[in-house]
Amino acid sequence: MMITTKTQTGAGTFIKNLYSLRLWGICFFVSVVGLTGCATAPVVGNIEDTLSDEEDAPFTVEGRLATKIQQDAVSATFSWSHDNVTHNRDEILLSSPLGTMIAKIQRFDENIKLYRGEKDISVFSLEDGGKAFDHALGFPLPIRELPYWLRGMASPDSPADITHDDINRIATLNQEGWSITYVYGAANRLPDRITAQYGDNALRIKIDRWGR
Repeated sequence: MMITTKTQTGAGTFIKNLYSLRLWGICFFVSVVGLTGCATAPVVGNIEDTLSDEEDAPFTVEGRLATKIQQDAVSATFSWSHDNVTHNRDEILLSSPLGTMIAKIQRFDENIKLYRGEKDISVFSLEDGGKAFDHALGFPLPIRELPYWLRGMASPDSPADITHDDINRIATLNQEGWSITYVYGAANRLPDRITAQYGDNALRIKIDRWGR
């Protein structure tokens, strides 16, 4: 079930920002495809082993994403703070490539809130969490599984088909109908680039920075 409150001003601003995201999306989607595999994702401190080995370790991550649904492409920058150990929460900030905040998604336990302005708030259950991304980006993403997939791990909540590279990192992952491919920098344990496909819909992620 979803509860939504809106103001005309907030809705107009959101539509304008989403249009801007789509204009940038086509260029960014192509640029991510063309990135070479030699770049490495900057890492804060010695967290590679912690985030790649501990099943649900707290983390922060910053990066860029691009979605493509048929002929429609959208791009955004994102920052994600995940902590299921101390606070059982997630906070995701989505911004336009020029830095304008598009939306904020917050999860506390089983509840999710989507903010697109001070008075434009939508509420979802965790089971319907993908709708928060759908309303923000026009692309549903599974908020329960993403914290694992971002770190090159399968979610423990459902079966998965996995292949590994020559140093035992996950190279491909098929889970919940998604087909995911990873590219790593040098000997990094955490992914540098992620490509995910769900039917005809495609998602590409470029990680810029890991932290905790």
